[in-house]
Amino acid sequence: MQPTPVQDQASPTDQAMSPKKKEQLAAEVERVQQRIRSLIREANILLSLQEQSVAMLSPVCKEFVVSQLAGDLHPPQRLVLALSGLEPPRNELSSSGTSAQPSSGDSPMDLRAVRACYILPMIPIRTGDVTFPRVLVDTGSGINVMSNRIRIKLGYQRMVPQTTKLPMANNMLVWSVGVLTSVPVVVEGIRLIVSF
Repeated sequence: MQPTPVQDQASPTDQAMSPKKKEQLAAEVERVQQRIRSLIREANILLSLQEQSVAMLSPVCKEFVVSQLAGDLHPPQRLVLALSGLEPPRNELSSSGTSAQPSSGDSPMDLRAVRACYILPMIPIRTGDVTFPRVLVDTGSGINVMSNRIRIKLGYQRMVPQTTKLPMANNMLVWSVGVLTSVPVVVEGIRLIVSF
Protein backbone atom coordinates (compact mmCIF):
# COMPACT_ATOMS: atom_id res chain seq x y z
CA MET A 1 0.00 0.00 0.00
CA GLN A 2 1.50 3.31 -1.08
CA PRO A 3 0.96 6.52 0.88
CA THR A 4 -1.04 9.12 -0.96
CA PRO A 5 0.91 12.33 -1.53
CA VAL A 6 -0.13 15.25 0.63
CA GLN A 7 -1.31 18.13 -1.48
CA ASP A 8 -0.93 21.75 -0.44
CA GLN A 9 -4.26 22.91 0.75
CA ALA A 10 -5.16 26.38 -0.41
CA SER A 11 -6.38 28.83 2.17
CA PRO A 12 -9.92 30.16 1.86
CA THR A 13 -8.44 33.48 0.70
CA ASP A 14 -6.49 31.75 -2.10
CA GLN A 15 -9.57 29.83 -3.17
CA ALA A 16 -11.63 33.01 -3.37
CA MET A 17 -8.95 34.89 -5.37
CA SER A 18 -9.06 34.60 -9.13
CA PRO A 19 -5.90 33.70 -11.09
CA LYS A 20 -5.89 37.19 -12.64
CA LYS A 21 -6.01 38.80 -9.20
CA LYS A 22 -3.16 36.56 -8.03
CA GLU A 23 -1.05 37.64 -11.02
CA GLN A 24 -1.77 41.30 -10.31
CA LEU A 25 -0.83 40.86 -6.67
CA ALA A 26 2.39 39.02 -7.58
CA ALA A 27 3.29 41.77 -10.06
CA GLU A 28 2.66 44.44 -7.41
CA VAL A 29 4.85 42.60 -4.90
CA GLU A 30 7.61 42.37 -7.51
CA ARG A 31 7.34 46.12 -8.24
CA VAL A 32 7.61 46.94 -4.54
CA GLN A 33 10.62 44.65 -4.13
CA GLN A 34 12.34 46.25 -7.15
CA ARG A 35 11.66 49.73 -5.72
CA ILE A 36 13.17 48.70 -2.37
CA ARG A 37 16.28 47.32 -4.10
CA SER A 38 16.56 50.53 -6.14
CA LEU A 39 16.26 52.70 -3.02
CA ILE A 40 18.97 50.68 -1.27
CA ARG A 41 21.29 51.15 -4.29
CA GLU A 42 20.56 54.90 -4.38
CA ALA A 43 21.18 55.20 -0.63
CA ASN A 44 24.57 53.50 -1.03
CA ILE A 45 25.43 55.89 -3.89
CA LEU A 46 24.44 58.87 -1.75
CA LEU A 47 26.63 57.74 1.12
CA SER A 48 29.56 57.19 -1.23
CA LEU A 49 29.13 60.59 -2.91
CA GLN A 50 28.84 62.31 0.44
CA GLU A 51 32.16 60.83 1.58
CA GLN A 52 33.86 61.68 -1.75
CA SER A 53 32.59 65.26 -1.87
CA VAL A 54 33.72 66.01 1.69
CA ALA A 55 37.14 64.47 0.98
CA MET A 56 37.69 66.80 -2.03
CA LEU A 57 37.03 70.05 -0.13
CA SER A 58 39.60 72.45 1.27
CA PRO A 59 40.14 72.13 5.06
CA VAL A 60 38.03 75.22 5.87
CA CYS A 61 35.14 74.17 3.63
CA LYS A 62 35.46 70.58 4.83
CA GLU A 63 35.04 71.68 8.44
CA PHE A 64 31.93 73.67 7.50
CA VAL A 65 30.34 70.89 5.43
CA VAL A 66 31.13 68.20 8.01
CA SER A 67 29.51 70.34 10.70
CA GLN A 68 26.44 70.75 8.46
CA LEU A 69 26.26 67.03 7.67
CA ALA A 70 26.58 66.19 11.36
CA GLY A 71 23.70 68.53 12.19
CA ASP A 72 20.01 68.14 11.60
CA LEU A 73 19.68 68.34 7.82
CA HIS A 74 16.31 69.11 6.36
CA PRO A 75 14.55 67.33 3.49
CA PRO A 76 15.57 67.94 -0.13
CA GLN A 77 12.79 70.44 -0.73
CA ARG A 78 15.00 72.80 1.33
CA LEU A 79 17.82 72.61 -1.21
CA VAL A 80 19.93 75.70 -1.79
CA LEU A 81 21.55 76.76 -5.04
CA ALA A 82 24.04 79.56 -4.46
CA LEU A 83 24.72 80.84 -7.97
CA SER A 84 27.98 82.52 -7.09
CA GLY A 85 29.78 82.35 -10.44
CA LEU A 86 33.47 82.92 -9.85
CA GLU A 87 32.97 84.80 -6.59
CA PRO A 88 34.59 83.38 -3.44
CA PRO A 89 32.41 80.90 -1.54
CA ARG A 90 31.13 83.50 0.92
CA ASN A 91 27.65 82.71 -0.37
CA GLU A 92 27.46 79.64 1.83
CA LEU A 93 24.57 80.65 4.05
CA SER A 94 24.72 79.94 7.73
CA SER A 95 22.08 77.45 8.81
CA SER A 96 21.96 79.02 12.26
CA GLY A 97 20.68 82.21 10.67
CA THR A 98 17.65 80.60 9.04
CA SER A 99 14.62 79.17 10.77
CA ALA A 100 13.86 75.53 10.08
CA GLN A 101 10.40 74.92 8.67
CA PRO A 102 8.80 71.55 9.37
CA SER A 103 8.28 69.62 6.17
CA SER A 104 4.84 68.30 5.34
CA GLY A 105 4.27 65.26 3.17
CA ASP A 106 6.64 63.60 0.77
CA SER A 107 8.93 65.58 -1.49
CA PRO A 108 7.99 65.39 -5.18
CA MET A 109 11.69 65.66 -6.10
CA ASP A 110 13.29 62.44 -7.20
CA LEU A 111 16.42 60.93 -5.65
CA ARG A 112 18.74 62.17 -8.42
CA ALA A 113 17.86 65.72 -7.42
CA VAL A 114 18.73 64.91 -3.83
CA ARG A 115 22.11 63.57 -4.96
CA ALA A 116 22.71 66.57 -7.22
CA CYS A 117 21.57 69.35 -4.92
CA TYR A 118 21.89 68.12 -1.37
CA ILE A 119 25.30 66.44 -1.27
CA LEU A 120 27.74 67.72 -3.92
CA PRO A 121 29.43 71.06 -3.12
CA MET A 122 30.10 72.18 -6.73
CA ILE A 123 28.03 71.06 -9.73
CA PRO A 124 27.05 72.42 -13.17
CA ILE A 125 23.69 74.21 -13.26
CA ARG A 126 21.83 75.66 -16.25
CA THR A 127 19.24 78.42 -16.16
CA GLY A 128 17.85 79.84 -19.38
CA ASP A 129 20.56 79.57 -22.04
CA VAL A 130 23.42 79.99 -19.57
CA THR A 131 25.32 77.11 -17.96
CA PHE A 132 27.40 77.66 -14.84
CA PRO A 133 30.06 74.92 -14.75
CA ARG A 134 30.84 75.16 -11.03
CA VAL A 135 28.01 76.27 -8.78
CA LEU A 136 28.27 76.24 -5.03
CA VAL A 137 25.53 74.13 -3.45
CA ASP A 138 24.92 75.01 0.18
CA THR A 139 23.80 72.02 2.25
CA GLY A 140 22.90 74.01 5.34
CA SER A 141 20.04 76.47 4.85
CA GLY A 142 16.73 77.05 3.13
CA ILE A 143 17.47 80.18 1.06
CA ASN A 144 18.35 80.20 -2.63
CA VAL A 145 20.97 82.86 -3.39
CA MET A 146 21.82 84.44 -6.74
CA SER A 147 24.28 87.32 -6.94
CA ASN A 148 23.00 90.56 -8.48
CA ARG A 149 25.74 90.31 -11.15
CA ILE A 150 24.41 86.89 -12.22
CA ARG A 151 20.80 88.17 -12.19
CA ILE A 152 21.78 90.96 -14.61
CA LYS A 153 23.75 88.53 -16.80
CA LEU A 154 20.71 86.24 -17.06
CA GLY A 155 18.43 89.18 -17.90
CA TYR A 156 16.00 88.66 -15.00
CA GLN A 157 14.28 92.02 -14.43
CA ARG A 158 11.07 91.23 -12.56
CA MET A 159 12.28 91.31 -9.00
CA VAL A 160 10.27 92.12 -5.88
CA PRO A 161 12.35 94.71 -3.98
CA GLN A 162 13.20 93.56 -0.48
CA THR A 163 15.87 94.47 2.05
CA THR A 164 16.77 91.45 4.13
CA LYS A 165 20.03 90.62 5.88
CA LEU A 166 21.35 87.17 4.95
CA PRO A 167 23.84 85.60 7.41
CA MET A 168 26.76 83.94 5.61
CA ALA A 169 28.86 81.01 6.83
CA ASN A 170 31.78 83.38 7.53
CA ASN A 171 29.53 85.47 9.86
CA MET A 172 29.13 88.30 7.31
CA LEU A 173 25.72 89.85 6.81
CA VAL A 174 24.85 90.53 3.16
CA TRP A 175 21.86 92.62 2.15
CA SER A 176 19.37 91.07 -0.24
CA VAL A 177 18.21 93.48 -2.96
CA GLY A 178 15.08 91.56 -3.86
CA VAL A 179 13.33 88.27 -4.61
CA LEU A 180 13.05 86.47 -7.96
CA THR A 181 10.25 83.94 -8.29
CA SER A 182 9.69 81.02 -10.67
CA VAL A 183 13.24 80.77 -12.01
CA PRO A 184 13.66 77.61 -14.16
CA VAL A 185 16.85 75.80 -13.17
CA VAL A 186 18.16 72.52 -14.62
CA VAL A 187 20.32 70.46 -12.27
CA GLU A 188 21.79 67.26 -13.76
CA GLY A 189 18.87 66.98 -16.19
CA ILE A 190 16.24 67.66 -13.54
CA ARG A 191 14.14 70.80 -14.14
CA LEU A 192 13.33 72.75 -10.99
CA ILE A 193 11.35 75.96 -10.49
CA VAL A 194 12.93 77.89 -7.64
CA SER A 195 12.88 81.37 -6.12
CA PHE A 196 16.01 83.37 -5.35
